[in-house]
Amino acid sequence: MKTYFLAIIVCFLFIMGCTKDKPEPGSYIGVFNGTYIQNNIEIEQQRYIELELIKSTKNYIEFKDAKTSSNYFKITKNKHKVDGVLDVSIIRGGSSTGCVFGPITINGEWSKNNKNYTIEGDFSYEYKIVNSSTQITDIFIVSGKFQIK
Repeated sequence: MKTYFLAIIVCFLFIMGCTKDKPEPGSYIGVFNGTYIQNNIEIEQQRYIELELIKSTKNYIEFKDAKTSSNYFKITKNKHKVDGVLDVSIIRGGSSTGCVFGPITINGEWSKNNKNYTIEGDFSYEYKIVNSSTQITDIFIVSGKFQIK
């Protein structure tokens, strides 16, 4: 009888130990610190993006843009590796110039420390500066490190 009871406990512990850990749904903030070159000068750029993690499976993580609630996008997940495109574009304008950045291509890993999930790695995106008076658009590639938590 003790052997039977012990076998059940060992099986239960084995099954519980095999439970897969994965990022949990909820609100996340992405911080993107990068640089681009303009007129032979390296310019730093930092962006904050509010994301809502909708679903995490063995093969992908699904996000939506928390500000617009309309852009849904999936990034590929292979164990702790992640890569894909965050389809977030932001437009900012002034009286004669405006800028657009996005979508953001990411490549990184997710991890868990205590109860906090973090995705971090490398990113890149196009940054366009539009001058409406001259009709000239300058395009730069911003790249650097990101963290989503």
